[in-house]
Amino acid sequence: MPADTAFERVGNDLFLWKHLWLLDGQRIRCCYCEQEQSLTWAHQALVHGHHCPGRTASAQYPWQDLVELLCAHYQGK
Repeated sequence: MPADTAFERVGNDLFLWKHLWLLDGQRIRCCYCEQEQSLTWAHQALVHGHHCPGRTASAQYPWQDLVELLCAHYQGK
């Protein structure tokens, strides 16, 4: 895959990530229910509010997802 295409894909993935999550210092917050998770708890799934539409999203580990996206960006994948 050409580098430009890889960077575009990562950019699109980051765009989608920021519509689900808000990064605030060492906390990430769900944009729907505003439940927070600190960096300390990155290894555990974020617990959403009971009626949160984000509960059904496949990604429940926002810190891990962010790290993967950034690593892919810097590795040109």
